Amino acid sequence: MKPNIFIERLKEYPLSSHKAWEIKNKKDVLKLDWNESNLFLPEKVKKKLIEFIKKGPTFWYPDVYNRTLIKEIAKYLKISPSCIQYFEGSDSALDYVVRTFLKQKDEVAISSPTYDNFRVYVEAIGAKINYIFGKDIFSADIKNLLKNLSHKTKLLYLCNPNNPTGALYSKEEIEKILKSFPKTVLLVDEAYAEFAQKTVVSLVKKYDNLIVSRSFSKAFGLASFRLGYLVSAPENISYINKIRNGKNISATAQIAALHILRNKKYMEKYVEEIKRAKAMTVKNLREMGFSVIETPANFILIKTNNPSDFYKKLEKQKIFVRNLSYLPFLKNYIRITIWSSDSMKRFIQKLKKINERKNCAF
Repeated sequence: MKPNIFIERLKEYPLSSHKAWEIKNKKDVLKLDWNESNLFLPEKVKKKLIEFIKKGPTFWYPDVYNRTLIKEIAKYLKISPSCIQYFEGSDSALDYVVRTFLKQKDEVAISSPTYDNFRVYVEAIGAKINYIFGKDIFSADIKNLLKNLSHKTKLLYLCNPNNPTGALYSKEEIEKILKSFPKTVLLVDEAYAEFAQKTVVSLVKKYDNLIVSRSFSKAFGLASFRLGYLVSAPENISYINKIRNGKNISATAQIAALHILRNKKYMEKYVEEIKRAKAMTVKNLREMGFSVIETPANFILIKTNNPSDFYKKLEKQKIFVRNLSYLPFLKNYIRITIWSSDSMKRFIQKLKKINERKNCAF
């Protein structure tokens, strides 16, 4: 039996190594490959989850339209609740946008190189992709982006700040795109907005062709719960709701998200800690001779002569990073997630030991 032709031709999204999950003592692991947090849940959130597990209706399906959660997200963003819907992770939200607004042979522009999982959703329905590369992939290039769009472009995907290059478009530049191409859906992925402290969410009040995706997996530290959300004009949300399955978002994910928002100072302190840890890590890496790309998000990039060898040597030390060589213009680049200062000091110490043994290929 064969799948549809688009799935058959599809190049799957390359995942990181699964070895981190197989290590029994997780305390020994520095999992710096998926831009996750190392922030443990606040006690108040843990308490609410335990209360639900002990006394809540775990035999019911989850709340399919949690108005309390939506209102809390709206309060956090200072936007109307009618502009918000939550999903089982922002990955799922992106997939829903593709399935709602695109069809076979539609033209989709992707500011590249970027988060490659979105490409999978687009190719799976048979839409055509126009990859747009700037002269400098590590900087926003609004002129080049606008030059490569056309009125045939049905949707533009823009990760902002970009994963993995860190390129960040300003609110004014985003608005210029919206004005220039009012019939093009602009999908802005703001998974790292809390770290960059930049957002274009307020523009959904003015432009109905804007959709913003957000995540609880990064700065809020809820990656294992899987919960993300979309912000857009109410009409767009209503279209997406036609195919959304509300039962897929677990009750525990909803509880965790609701109460982490009510304790958002915990997240804000973590973001400040990541800034300090990033500055310390970049300084040490440059002193060791590495070429480092610093980003506004919770990750950095380094360039090595032999990324595969470098990766393997770190893996032996239970350090997991992301080899980006599979992406265009990122050959020999390694992405490193930034954790708290204590964890990054461990990373630097282990890396120095590898370097001292003259086994490090950089």
